[in-house]
Amino acid sequence: MQNAVEVFENAVPADALKLLIDSPLAALNFAQRIDNIGMTENDVSKISSITTQQWQDIITRAIANEDIKRIATNLNNSSRLTLSDDEEATIKNVVVDILVQLGLWSGLVISGVIAIVGIIGAVAGLIAALTASTIVVATVVAAVASLIVAILAVLALIGLIIAIIVYYLPSDIALSVGTPMFGGGGGSPFADDVTNMTSIKRIKIRHSSFVLSIQTDWLDASGNEVKGSLHGGGWTDGKEDMFELEADEYITKVAGRYGAYIDRISFFTNKGRVFGPYGGSGGTDEFVLQPKYGKKILGFQGRAASAIDALGIRSEIYGSGHGGNGGVPFLDYSSDAPKILKITLRGGIYVDSIQIDRKDSSNNPVPGKRYGGSGGTKEVSLTLEEGERITKITGRAGDYINKLRIETSKNNFIECGENGGEPFEIPLNGKFVTGFWGRSDVYLDKIGICGLI
Repeated sequence: MQNAVEVFENAVPADALKLLIDSPLAALNFAQRIDNIGMTENDVSKISSITTQQWQDIITRAIANEDIKRIATNLNNSSRLTLSDDEEATIKNVVVDILVQLGLWSGLVISGVIAIVGIIGAVAGLIAALTASTIVVATVVAAVASLIVAILAVLALIGLIIAIIVYYLPSDIALSVGTPMFGGGGGSPFADDVTNMTSIKRIKIRHSSFVLSIQTDWLDASGNEVKGSLHGGGWTDGKEDMFELEADEYITKVAGRYGAYIDRISFFTNKGRVFGPYGGSGGTDEFVLQPKYGKKILGFQGRAASAIDALGIRSEIYGSGHGGNGGVPFLDYSSDAPKILKITLRGGIYVDSIQIDRKDSSNNPVPGKRYGGSGGTKEVSLTLEEGERITKITGRAGDYINKLRIETSKNNFIECGENGGEPFEIPLNGKFVTGFWGRSDVYLDKIGICGLI
């Protein structure tokens, strides 16, 4: 591995280096990123064309990033001049993220200027052509050409605006179907798949002044132990702790402090036991995570890289769902009206929509909202009798829900759609469904269950 100082001094203009006098360790981090991006000769020529001011802007943003600050601190404490693979990956993500943002906003400004100039040119040309005593073909052509350019620039402007909006939305919008997440925006999204899990067996936590990593092991429906993925863990300093839950014990609440990272975390169980706090005393705010519906926390979701940047929970009512990632998220559950009265499906080649009507605590009907489109050639409904429950959900799915079949405890069923996609079954583990979540737009894109009892 090349010395980071040499790489950086060769890659960055002298004026930009002045900016780094007070942040030499952050400079080393950024330098190592430059050395490990795997650039082609063409990329190198592009890099060399970046102006001093642009370098200063990029470096300023990089040094201000919390991940970069933490890596610099680690380097300072260990007197290292080289970076670990995880640190290199973190810095690469930071710098690429900065470059993407600069590119999007620069493109937005340039497209806007071109659109304005094009519109002005087109209007001026048309006015000149219409007010002239004789129509000059060249003037009309120029005006039309300016108008075309303006239209194309406007389309590019709209595309960039959409790209910027999408960019600043959470990386994995499906996560928004779960509980809120607390923490910073760094790292990459993660989510435990708790579809077939019945309980948490143990949790491992590595921590120092922050929560550095978390790993969950489960018991599945057959009683087999399932080892979970490690989230975070790029920084391997700190202390590792582990706790195990008893057979009839489960986590009901997670609480702690957060800022740019999760600084401190504690776990509370139904037996009154508390594990933690793990981490430091920093952070700017406190958080509490509890299942929105149901009672048992089964896993976690959030963002992580070198440490845990943000954290949310996945409860027993949330699985990974089936179908595609199009459309917008929906959650159909009501603690005020948990009893399902009627299920309505509409579809053709795909399942176009689903609607759940309910009964409130006084047994009054509560009409539900339709999720999906109004297309399809077939609409079917099933009204549940008193005490009748949903016991089985099967279907077929690809990018959309191709087919959906819902069966009940009284051997009734409702079915809609055709035989495209791949078959699936949502495991209920002997419980009953009181709600659904998913994604929908013109069709029903994804379906999952919630409110298990």
